[in-house]
Amino acid sequence: MEKIIQGLDGLRLDVYLADKLGMTRSQVKKLNKEKRILVNHQEVKAGFLLSKQDEIRVYLKGKYQIIPVNKELDIYYEDKDLLVVNKPKNLVVHPGAGEEEDSLVHRLLYKYPNLPILDDPLRPGIVHRLDKDTEGLLLVAKNEFTMKALMEDFKKRRVKKIYKCIVHGLLREPLTINNPIGRSKVDRKKMTTYSEGKKAISHVRPLDWSDNKSLLEVSIVTGRTHQIRVHLKSIGHSIIGDQTYSHQPFYGLDSQALVASQMSFIHPRSHHLLMVQRPNPEYFDTIMKK
Repeated sequence: MEKIIQGLDGLRLDVYLADKLGMTRSQVKKLNKEKRILVNHQEVKAGFLLSKQDEIRVYLKGKYQIIPVNKELDIYYEDKDLLVVNKPKNLVVHPGAGEEEDSLVHRLLYKYPNLPILDDPLRPGIVHRLDKDTEGLLLVAKNEFTMKALMEDFKKRRVKKIYKCIVHGLLREPLTINNPIGRSKVDRKKMTTYSEGKKAISHVRPLDWSDNKSLLEVSIVTGRTHQIRVHLKSIGHSIIGDQTYSHQPFYGLDSQALVASQMSFIHPRSHHLLMVQRPNPEYFDTIMKK
């Protein structure tokens, strides 16, 4: 859909369009980066200063709708309020740019069409996330009461999550990594540890080791982006298969040997303590034996 808007003297393009179109400046900048905004038939920067003679053409995408996908769900626990599902590798939890044809949300909506929506229509029932290339247990709310309660529990760090992973190098003693994490100033797609970052704490417990490889259990206190991957890299034990943070042998993997293996939380309605866990992926044994 094409929109034609007249400029206004002295205003930045992104500020003006955000107000005119009811968007955030970030959304306008994204449109501009995708070359969907032209001023006088020319591409300009988001901070371009307008005059009232300028003609702005905005090419908006059609409204995105999630079309449910009929694919099997691997459910580990379910009741009337919530479910714990195992997210497979290489699948995003929810649509991001609004262009995905498949995500965990697409699959959930096929079986559960009435999942609650609070702030974001692209995240029905979703109270936390896993990276696309990390598999494991994910908690999903089936009604608004449960969704609000679980979101508060995650915010207050009352949900305990345990991960397992295989790293390069021998690590035989338990330790706690308390290194702040923030976005890299060199590569904005990566995270890194530095003093100005946000507080991040990971507890690490070795379970097994062989031939310069270690199987670890990692419990996270905070939930920063890529926290476990970045923390382990920072102590010289990057996760095997990590295409972003490791340059060592991948053992045939196309993503990191990392799984969200256990979750403990208080049920919002019954107030009972629930603990759900899943076994290690089969390839964990294969890698440890190699």
